[in-house]
Amino acid sequence: MILTALFFALIAFIIKLLDNVPLMEVVLFRNLPSMIIIPIIIIEQKISILGRNRPLLILRGFLGALGMIAIFYTYTEMPITESTAIQRLSPFFIIIMSIIFLHEKCSFKKFPIILIAFIGALLVIKPGFRVDLFPAMVALIAAMLMGSAHVVIRYLRLSDNYWVIINYYAYILLV
Repeated sequence: MILTALFFALIAFIIKLLDNVPLMEVVLFRNLPSMIIIPIIIIEQKISILGRNRPLLILRGFLGALGMIAIFYTYTEMPITESTAIQRLSPFFIIIMSIIFLHEKCSFKKFPIILIAFIGALLVIKPGFRVDLFPAMVALIAAMLMGSAHVVIRYLRLSDNYWVIINYYAYILLV
């Protein structure tokens, strides 16, 4: 987990340095290795590349793609610390959406924690008249999109191989 956090921080730092490169080019080059390697793995494992639950695979790819574009946008338009802090709300959106859409049980003890997390996000966003409020709202939307994508993945695990789920994400991101 520490390595993952380190690599995500490194990605954010590199994206911040690439402010002269168009956003969609950064997204494409970040995604290119997945587009090459994952289909090879799927073919070697003799898995159907189209998957079983295509509507949800497309939805997951779409949500994840929009989320990634939004995240990368916020890295270029606002301080990385603020962007990352707001985006770390995605687990709380996962909790809320899994209760609503997956009918998972949740104790009432978690609701105050979720409320505190949103208040913390509001303190990071600092509501009021700000020039950079739009990027902060995009970061919040990115957290919602990524949370939604993870809830769809939770459902898709019942019908599709994880390589197929990642493959849809990689190619929908290209479109």
